Amino acid sequence: MSIRNNKFMEIIGYVYFFAFLSWLVFEGYLIVKDLFRDQKHAQDQGTLRWLTFCISLAFLGGFSFINYARFFATDHYLTIYIFTLIALAGLIIRILAVLTLGKNFQRKIISSNDQNVTISGPFEFIRHPSYLGLILSVVGIIGAWGNIAATVFAFIIVVCGLVPRIILEEEYLSRNIPGYLKFMRKTKWRLVPFIW
Repeated sequence: MSIRNNKFMEIIGYVYFFAFLSWLVFEGYLIVKDLFRDQKHAQDQGTLRWLTFCISLAFLGGFSFINYARFFATDHYLTIYIFTLIALAGLIIRILAVLTLGKNFQRKIISSNDQNVTISGPFEFIRHPSYLGLILSVVGIIGAWGNIAATVFAFIIVVCGLVPRIILEEEYLSRNIPGYLKFMRKTKWRLVPFIW
């Protein structure tokens, strides 16, 4: 590897570290913020715990694949670069979604009397941009480790954690927030346009 590529890899390493650290800090902020909210009417039915378990399993599984499935590994700098950009894109999408929802964003499935349906920003295109951002962040962070098996595993596990939550959340919000059914008809795609 040339000196120029070494410098490039060093820059990618800093960007990756920034993305990973920013994601951890942002998710920590959301957790702490929820600690100070009234959550006694939450309707999660265990989906938040399941999602947290799946994300933890994605990281633990990713570490395992790095150690035990080395034949899936790649050390090509382009892989690290692409997945670092995916992680950053996911972080930006998630932050944008949270900021767009403002005080209506909560990690728990709950509604309040003054809650409105948000149809601006990323919500014009998909119903759950925050979850899309979460998937991209986790897959990008793990994908930058350079192991294809770990990346595929992380994607499958995080999606398995989110699907039951999305279905439950949409069911609850369509019953409890006026206008949510109209929003669902207008914004047809849950996570990825033309797919789901």
